[in-house]
Amino acid sequence: MPINTPPKSYDDAAVKWKRCRDCFEGSDAVKAAGPEYLPPLGSHDNSAKGRAQYAAYKARALFYNATARTVQGLAGLIFQKAPTFELTPAIEGHEQDVTMAEESAELFALHATEEILTTGRYGVLVEMSAAGESPSRPYWVGYKAEDVCSYRIEYRGGEAVLSRVVLKESYWEPDPEDEFHEDEVTQFRVLHLGDEANEGRFYRQTIWREEEGSGEWIPVEEFVPLRRDRPLDFIPFIIIGPTSVTPEISKPPLLDLVDVNLSHYRGSADLKHGLHKVALPQPWASGIQGAGTDDGAITIGPSVVWMLDSGGRAGMVEFTGAGLGAIRTDQVDMQALMATLGARLLEEDGGPPETATAVRMKHAGENATIRTIAASIETGLTQIFQWHAWWAGTEEDPESVEAGVELNKDFFSQRATPDDVKAAMLLWQSGGISFETFYHNLEQGEWTRPGVDAEEEHQELVAEGVADPGPVDIEEEVVEVEEVVEVEAE
Repeated sequence: MPINTPPKSYDDAAVKWKRCRDCFEGSDAVKAAGPEYLPPLGSHDNSAKGRAQYAAYKARALFYNATARTVQGLAGLIFQKAPTFELTPAIEGHEQDVTMAEESAELFALHATEEILTTGRYGVLVEMSAAGESPSRPYWVGYKAEDVCSYRIEYRGGEAVLSRVVLKESYWEPDPEDEFHEDEVTQFRVLHLGDEANEGRFYRQTIWREEEGSGEWIPVEEFVPLRRDRPLDFIPFIIIGPTSVTPEISKPPLLDLVDVNLSHYRGSADLKHGLHKVALPQPWASGIQGAGTDDGAITIGPSVVWMLDSGGRAGMVEFTGAGLGAIRTDQVDMQALMATLGARLLEEDGGPPETATAVRMKHAGENATIRTIAASIETGLTQIFQWHAWWAGTEEDPESVEAGVELNKDFFSQRATPDDVKAAMLLWQSGGISFETFYHNLEQGEWTRPGVDAEEEHQELVAEGVADPGPVDIEEEVVEVEEVVEVEAE
């Protein structure tokens, strides 16, 4: 089987990915698909006139891009607060450019979030810059759902291990006959993990390209990434989905909204087509004296007078049926439905904690929420940061590396009022809560600086010479208040 032959599961999912991506891209992408999303009417045959009529029918249609607005709005909820990064000394500063192409970890995470909301899948490969290259350090490469062609999971010693991934890539090749032109060429990158029995358990990459002339795909380059002159015993590649970081293909979270979005587009085409046909009033007359022009046509305008015979009549033909009104009502209903489908991802979970199995069953594909999506992305990026820090550091294994990222999952928080802060401070001063609890409430109410925890804040207070207030004698306070009240009463 050629390397560019994907499995059936990929082909089935690719149809959904295309719908979702076209809707996210907007009107140009949707209309470029032509009959795929907007079937022609009966009169739109393959003749020149029929093609022209279909082109006009499509041009009049409006694509109301609810998909992109929903994706951007949901992603904006996660990133309304900046992510918090935990980094080892070896990679401090790397979060400012994780791709070695001037893309920060925050922007990378935002792009990954939009991809997962759109197609339900995003792959990330951790690479190491070539020896002698400056700077020499790990970096990240992102792969869209369509570019992760296939994967293989094997069980080795009772452990599920990612043993192979096929990735589609493209690069630009100069045109030997035109110095101002470059050709985009497709290649495949195969990530392979050998087994102990045969070649040894180490990770290697192979680049496959199409041979000129024969059209066959052949390996053209193979290399083994090293860490401290030793090969890796795992593939540093992860696929992030809407509910987990397993490579299984998930249903795109907004697929239902996308389908309604396309139906709304088709309804818009019919509505605009109908309005085009009947919106302008049409004059009519009977019993006009004379025959009009030589060809029988009758002119109309401010300087034209129609002379009618006895009993002659004239008027304007105007559309009064309810057909277009029904289409318009259906358009409004679909807009409301799209808003509802988008809002479903904002649903909050309630009730007692659930087991991991129950969570997986509850949030399978179409039941993903913005909270589960944020948690899945956070898990995936934390794993990536651990690989990154391990590759650049001295730790024995990635699991022992304390590095990661925390994304915002408090989407509906409200800023605490001064009265709320005053009440929390009185509780702390009276010994009712600890400083850590008091500071946590300040964090939830957005009264603290991002990235500063309770211990760091306390240390800065001590450094500035601010005395620790300590507990306050509540009984003494009550006595003082009562005395003031009595004096005022007298």
